[in-house]
Amino acid sequence: MNKCFENLVAEFCMAVNLPCPKEMMNGVAFTINHVTFSVHHQRKAKNDLLFIYADFGRAPKKNARTCYYHLLQENFLDFPVKDASFGVVSATRNVVHVSSYCLDTITADDLVETVVGLAWQAELWRIDNLSGDRNTAPGVAANRAGFMTFSAH
Repeated sequence: MNKCFENLVAEFCMAVNLPCPKEMMNGVAFTINHVTFSVHHQRKAKNDLLFIYADFGRAPKKNARTCYYHLLQENFLDFPVKDASFGVVSATRNVVHVSSYCLDTITADDLVETVVGLAWQAELWRIDNLSGDRNTAPGVAANRAGFMTFSAH
């Protein structure tokens, strides 16, 4: 396993009081404010990449077509800039946000900030989809402060 990845996950776990860095290094999920995440390492070409997966939950049944349209729009507009996209897991039909980062440059603080921002984004997206409001998956809550709860699976 990559030493940068091991150190990053260990420092992240220490920063958020998660007791299971070894499990996370092997893809075991963790939860922040009811949003499930996992991190994975992949060696690609010349760069070692960290992938962050955030489970946003199911698309609403009422306006699923509109929801998927907005997610595709977000993918088209943001993928070239953010190296991130939304997808649907076929087994669960949940919407998942996947983003990639160069292991050489991301820090444990960056990782904490990223997952906290994604947790807020996912929570707002779920609330808005329950109420029928406009889809808020695109980067709405990255800078909102709040109390985060962390737990391992």
